[in-house]
Amino acid sequence: TTINYILSNSDKYLNIFGTTITGVPITGGGSGSTANSETAKRVIEIASENVGAVNGNKFISWYNTTNNTSYSSGTAWCAIFVMYCMRNAGVNEQSVPEFVGCITGVNAFKKLGRFYYKGSYEPKPGDIVFFEWDGQSGDVDHTGIVEYVDSNNTLHTIEGNSNNECARRTYSNYKTNA
Repeated sequence: TTINYILSNSDKYLNIFGTTITGVPITGGGSGSTANSETAKRVIEIASENVGAVNGNKFISWYNTTNNTSYSSGTAWCAIFVMYCMRNAGVNEQSVPEFVGCITGVNAFKKLGRFYYKGSYEPKPGDIVFFEWDGQSGDVDHTGIVEYVDSNNTLHTIEGNSNNECARRTYSNYKTNA
């Protein structure tokens, strides 16, 4: 089952939505292959290898070539980065639907019945997390990949287009409004 999250980080508002890839079909693994912790590790490895990359041109170019699109330099590229990591780890479109815009991603996962708010699911490495910064319900602003959750309930992510670079980020007490 794929699970999805939204994380909102306004003063008094915090929501979470994401996607786990464990147990969903993947490409290149033979008939009946499903994602597992090794797939999640590969997603995180690919994301980690790109920490420090700036301006997103590498990912936008890959997306344009792979999908016969023509997004330009300067396109918001957080979702394109997530797609880059997922596809290069062998996670197919049936498992993680193609999305370039965050709202499109949220709607796709809702349609598949894989949308959960904070507190109803514990994020796992390799999950996709969506961020809603201003507390406007449904106004999703950003996305990234869960690296891990530590024992202090701090969510650790790797995100593309975080201040126009790939970066590791942390979110303390992501389960509460604190």
